[in-house]
Amino acid sequence: MVGKRAFKPSPDPFGIAGDYVAGVRLFESREYREMALKFEEKPSQEVIDKLKDAGYRYQAQNKAWTHRLTPENAMSVRIDAEKLFNEVAGMIRSEKGINHGYGGRV
Repeated sequence: MVGKRAFKPSPDPFGIAGDYVAGVRLFESREYREMALKFEEKPSQEVIDKLKDAGYRYQAQNKAWTHRLTPENAMSVRIDAEKLFNEVAGMIRSEKGINHGYGGRV
């Protein structure tokens, strides 16, 4: 139609943040209603414990640590996910002996 724009859906899951030096990325999936942290390498037990304490569970089929979003918790989980991302990226950088500078947003 004339004057109508074609709808372009955003990718799902979509990237929120990534620290490529530490090898960790944060995603949100609207389709599955979850936040996800993906790692290039298996994280240390200290990082895994931090993820579990924050309510994340490992999904082997997606190779990601995920936290479910509900209408009641969506905003707080999104905020907490970004904080957790920064914490675990800092932990990994420290374990690797890398400067604590931030790797950048996606």
